Amino acid sequence: MLLVAHAPLWLNDSLVMDDWLVLKPRPDYFVDLDFLLNGAGHPIIFGFYSLANLTGAPILFMKIVGLVAIVSGGVCLLRAAIVSGLLTSVEAVGFSAIVWAYPGYVLWTCKGNTGYIASFALSCIATYLLTQMWKAKGAARILYRIGAALTYFFSFALNSTMVLFAFAMLGLFIAVLRTSGDEPRPIRRLVASAWRCAITYPEFVLLPVAYWAVLNIWFKRVGAYAAHYNAHFPSLPELITGWKVFFRLSYWDVVSDTVHMALDDPRILALAVVAVGAAFLMLLSDQRHRADGRRSIAAPLLLAAALFLMLSLPYLIAGLRPSRHFYETRHLLMFGLPSALGLLTLKRLVEVFAGGRVAFAIVFGPAAVVWVAALWNGYVFQQARALKQEALYSHLAAMRQPAATVFDLDDGFLDYPSPHTPFGISEVTGMIRLAWGNKPFFGFTGRAERPTILQEMDAARRMEGSAFHHFDPTGPQATILLRPGPNAAPNPALVKRYYSCRLLGRCELSQLLAGLADVSIVLGPIAGIKQLDAPNTLAPSSR
Repeated sequence: MLLVAHAPLWLNDSLVMDDWLVLKPRPDYFVDLDFLLNGAGHPIIFGFYSLANLTGAPILFMKIVGLVAIVSGGVCLLRAAIVSGLLTSVEAVGFSAIVWAYPGYVLWTCKGNTGYIASFALSCIATYLLTQMWKAKGAARILYRIGAALTYFFSFALNSTMVLFAFAMLGLFIAVLRTSGDEPRPIRRLVASAWRCAITYPEFVLLPVAYWAVLNIWFKRVGAYAAHYNAHFPSLPELITGWKVFFRLSYWDVVSDTVHMALDDPRILALAVVAVGAAFLMLLSDQRHRADGRRSIAAPLLLAAALFLMLSLPYLIAGLRPSRHFYETRHLLMFGLPSALGLLTLKRLVEVFAGGRVAFAIVFGPAAVVWVAALWNGYVFQQARALKQEALYSHLAAMRQPAATVFDLDDGFLDYPSPHTPFGISEVTGMIRLAWGNKPFFGFTGRAERPTILQEMDAARRMEGSAFHHFDPTGPQATILLRPGPNAAPNPALVKRYYSCRLLGRCELSQLLAGLADVSIVLGPIAGIKQLDAPNTLAPSSR
């Protein structure tokens, strides 16, 4: 089911947002990863991107890693739940599917964020190794301990996975507590179990401390990244407001957007019903998957609430919140976990009045359909956006380079009646550099930026640890006019044509891209922005 749900990932060959700063779509394309080591403080991610570029096919590499991470993370999460005895086999399958088909995170196709998906998967793998360690003896137990510790360490590349690590350590403590003696005094028993856990498994206690020490000694964040992670503990009203934003973006908007999508075009929802129905019918018809009797109802509900609050807390402390912009959903990668726990609670409530299989079908069936339909809707949006980006690049590559190095992209697809978001600075600049060579170009979508964009970029590129040292906003200017062409269509229809070209060979992809957009360039000062040599005035219109 996970492979079917994420199949569109394999067909997406685009770079998204900051991917253009770290990955090489072509061997002669210039990237400078130094800011990851000497600015952002991400040594593991630095190594990951470096390895991807060394393969010579970083996009293919990231797609393979992404799908392997999704499947391995899902399987290990399922196995950890079963081996620990916390969930029945059927519950574990539904739980894992909900977590790893979570659609609130819209960045599944973002190649640069594949490192974060892999970090989440490593956290699930490490937790499975931890459950195996608890049951193993002798040398096998030692190997599982070492494997779990190392895997958790590398999972910290996404810092918020430390929250999952903390919950795993809570589980380890409870396991130790259950095997403790018959001490009648509960406080003393808790303290003794905590001490026993710490001295028996010191590597897990020291693991986050060691990771933060490595970062702060050798890879300390500087410049804009130090300000970006300027931690402060928010007030209670700030926390409540932030949690409301996370809840709305994580769950409410996902469901409401799916309902609107189903009303506008029910085909994606119908396909999701077929895919999920086939998977769940096979699962429920397998007689090996039997319910193990009544389970706790309150525990998963309390854990869902605690996990939701704790997963959002690191971002709220750093002053970060998600937004409706797809790129800002990167903070929501792990929020499928609270939703899966909430569904597990509901399933066990229904199970009081119906059988386990009926309860599973009633609760997890519709939820999985909504999840997969919303996930595919996100993939359609991302693929359509990628096609518009590729159409722009192919037109630029066929044109002679104009006498300008600073470009404003006037994107007519923003007015087209189908969802589209502006291309970011790294995307516009990356497409121009890919088309016309590794020169100090600078491009942006003026409608999405402030009039002071040139001043802001000039300051940013001079900052210590900046990712924009090779951007130059000081050169002659021009405006790129991007307009919908004769092949333009609403996102679902456009992506359907793309899949027909890609999978069925019913058309040439180059012909589809050629007719998707019309591109022209107007030389002269860019309208509506403050010039670097005259910061208090707006440039006159160039058209």
